Amino acid sequence: MLTWIILLPLLVVVVIAVLPQNQGKLMMAIAWHCVGLGYSLGILLVIKYSQAYVCGEIWYFVELERDWLNGSLIAGVDGISIFLIWLTLAIIPVCILASWETVAESRLKLFISCYLVLESVIIAVFTCCWDLFMFYFVFEFVLIPMYLMIGIWGSKKTRMISAYQLFFYTLVGSFFMLLAMWLISYSSGTFCYFFLSGSTFSNLREMIIWLCFLAAFATKIPMFPLHIWLPEAHVEASTTGSVILAALLLKLGTYGFLRWVLTMMPVASHQLIPLILTFALVAIVFTSFTTSRQVDLKKILAYSSCGHMNLLIVGLLSSNLTAIAGSIIMHISHGFVSAGLFIFVGQLYERFYTRNIKYLRGLASPLPLFGTVFLLFTLANISVPGSLNFIAEIMVFIGTFTKNTWVASLAATGVFLGATYSLWLATRVLFGSVSLYIQGFNDMNMRELVNQFSLIVPVALFGFYPQPMCWCIFPSLHFWLIHLAIVQADRCCVSYDSRCKNS
Repeated sequence: MLTWIILLPLLVVVVIAVLPQNQGKLMMAIAWHCVGLGYSLGILLVIKYSQAYVCGEIWYFVELERDWLNGSLIAGVDGISIFLIWLTLAIIPVCILASWETVAESRLKLFISCYLVLESVIIAVFTCCWDLFMFYFVFEFVLIPMYLMIGIWGSKKTRMISAYQLFFYTLVGSFFMLLAMWLISYSSGTFCYFFLSGSTFSNLREMIIWLCFLAAFATKIPMFPLHIWLPEAHVEASTTGSVILAALLLKLGTYGFLRWVLTMMPVASHQLIPLILTFALVAIVFTSFTTSRQVDLKKILAYSSCGHMNLLIVGLLSSNLTAIAGSIIMHISHGFVSAGLFIFVGQLYERFYTRNIKYLRGLASPLPLFGTVFLLFTLANISVPGSLNFIAEIMVFIGTFTKNTWVASLAATGVFLGATYSLWLATRVLFGSVSLYIQGFNDMNMRELVNQFSLIVPVALFGFYPQPMCWCIFPSLHFWLIHLAIVQADRCCVSYDSRCKNS
């Protein structure tokens, strides 16, 4: 099933490539059926994995086992990656439906191909991560369609500058990741995840590999001070490009950090986690204050998204099972909520050709559906009870508080500031005297309403009943943490034996 989920979009790209350029409706229909089938397979994947969990299996759908660069290329899922795959399969149909009438027919073929390739490659990141070389290849290949989406379908004349910034930052991070891969290959002679997770590196070499991986993943997340490219990329990207950036692309960095850095290098992680936590806490507070100064809706959402991602990092680095599970759930909740907010801004821009909040005041009175949708997503973004964000953040704070009270308290200030600027934004946009710019326009149509409804339903459904997600995530985290503890104990024993021999 994983093979078909990965290859089906690429096969559809080949079919669309041979169609005439004037068959735009046929291309959209084929793409829509492809992503719809992929979403159905994703739901079936989650159901099958929940049944496998009942049978006691941690890894499931293991496929494609064969020799690959002195290792084995393995595709498989566990409770950590299964919902990220489902998120990807859910976001791509939303992007295609949101751009149904906004892309020129002359570039429709390239537009659809970019999204289908993105779907295939992002799913490959979450399923083929058991070989480091393959993970690096698909992790960096995401940059090509994203560069095209910002450079071609961006909203302003400076879109190429933002595309170059995205390319430059990722390219520099990729250089350090290549250096880390060379050191790993030189030390162990393999790229296999299962072998490397039990390998032993010298303290200096492990520290260098850790920092090199951090440079690559921190650029994607992005972490302070490497977050500069993200707001500009969001502002210049198209609506669906911003959705892909916030909902999916940022998750690749945190997922790679969890899989490779924390698993392969536990000793360096233990020594350097305080440094990364400091950067994450600074970013949470910094982005909150920066958000309150913005007037462009996209920039406000971009900085808010950056703050949520750094709160997610705090949960990952807390060394607590509850906090790590909460951060994984926050991957999903942030993906749906940020996608809904960026699509909302795009729907406003299609009508009013502005994102400045001073021109959009009083929205709730003439456009009640717009106002209701924006209020629902804003409440979910500030983690009100009943939303999946609330479940994720309360787990992160409970787990972090048991480990470090000061870290949890400082991270909570970001939540307070986030609620402050989000409610201030909702008040300015929804209420007050009606702006002249928004009078005489139609409210949401059925296509737009269905699109937003498909995003808010999972947030509310899992917000009231998150047990299915916990049932899948916790067993994999138990296995991962036990494995990590065994590796740390083995390395400590090796280090102790070597010191005894030297003495």
